[in-house]
Parts: sequence; structure tokens; C-alpha cells
Amino acid sequence: MQLYLRKHPNSFRIFLTLFLNLFLAQAVYAAADGNGLTRLNSYAIGLLSLVTVGLAVYLLAVMFQPQRF
Repeated sequence: MQLYLRKHPNSFRIFLTLFLNLFLAQAVYAAADGNGLTRLNSYAIGLLSLVTVGLAVYLLAVMFQPQRF
């Protein structure tokens, strides 16, 4: 498993993002309580929030460790 993660880190990140989106989308869909929010919209909102958090973490890393980039 470790060898696979070293060779293909992006595929593991994409899998992890989609797996987390399954749980996050269900929480968004349940919180909407059927007020015009479709299941597709809840998955889109979940994915958008995961991308936003990922970008925030990346930008914080760039701000505090600029010599690595």
C-alpha cells in the first residue's frame, strides 16, 4: 500500500476527496430539509466546500513555508 501511495499520490487524494464528499453531501442534503435542494446540488456544494478547504490549507502552507515552493 505504501508503495502505491508513493507512486500515485494524486489518485489517492482524489479517492479520499470523493469518499469524504459522500458523507458531506448527505449532511448538506439532510440540513436542507427538502427545501428545493436536489441531491446533485448537495454533492456539488460538498465538493465545492472540500476544494475550498483544500485551497485554504495549501495557501496557508505557502504563506508559512515559502521556501518549499
